[in-house]
This record gives sequence, C-alpha cells and structure tokens, in this order.
Amino acid sequence: GIWDRGWLSALIDGEGAIILAKPKRPAGKRGRGYGWMPVLNISNTSRPLVEYARTLIGAGSIQVAPRKGYKTIFSLVVGSEGIRETLPELTLIAKSGQKLLILEACKLLFDHNSWSTPHDVRLEEIRQEISRLNRPNRPNRKRVV
Repeated sequence: GIWDRGWLSALIDGEGAIILAKPKRPAGKRGRGYGWMPVLNISNTSRPLVEYARTLIGAGSIQVAPRKGYKTIFSLVVGSEGIRETLPELTLIAKSGQKLLILEACKLLFDHNSWSTPHDVRLEEIRQEISRLNRPNRPNRKRVV
C-alpha cells in the first residue's frame, strides 16, 4: 500500500545505493571486455529490515557480509527487472536524480544483452552522472586560524 511505498522510498533514500555497474567480461568470453548492470542495493545491520524490503520489492537476493569486531551487514541486491518494477512506484527525494537515470539505463538495456548494446556512449554518461550524484557533498573545509 501507500505506507509500504513510503517506507521503502525512505529506506532507499537513507540506506540505499543506486548504481550502474560496468563489470568486466569473464576471461575466455568473446566480445567486448565489459557489460552493464543496473543495481539497487539496500544495506543494513538488521536482517529483518532487509528481508522486509525484499518482500515489498519481490525481487533481489540478500548478501551477508560478516565484519570482525562489527555487526554483520545484510545487503539486498536488486537487478534491472526489480528496478523497472519498483522504482517507478516510489517517490525518492535524496536519490531522485539517480532514480531517473537508472530507469533510463534499464530502458536502454531492455531489448539488448548487457554485453552487446548500441547504447554504450549514453550508458557511460549515465554511469558517470550517477557516480557524481552518489558522491557525498563535502563543503570546502578551510581552517579558521
């Protein structure tokens, strides 16, 4: 319902990452050396929270990353199909630009194998813009003497 969409939107804005990955082609495979992989990632130390997000999205896999001396991190990793189904229904604020760009990337990749697409130039522009938007805003720090 509307509350679930609002909760999921806030979770993605706060704990999520939207990226367009450019993985290298596995050794021995023919064709160009990279592909495209739209990814929505939600990470948290609460497994039930991440599992509930997966239930709402209806897609993705949960990866577990134990950390010595720290709480284990649980990450929901959602690919292009889950992104195409979920993000249009959500209102993101902090990641609104990334949302629009990743949906464009998913549309460009929909009819093509991610290892062979005529849209490489635009996909690279999208990847770089998402990367720029994902960088934290760090004001210039000047020392006051």
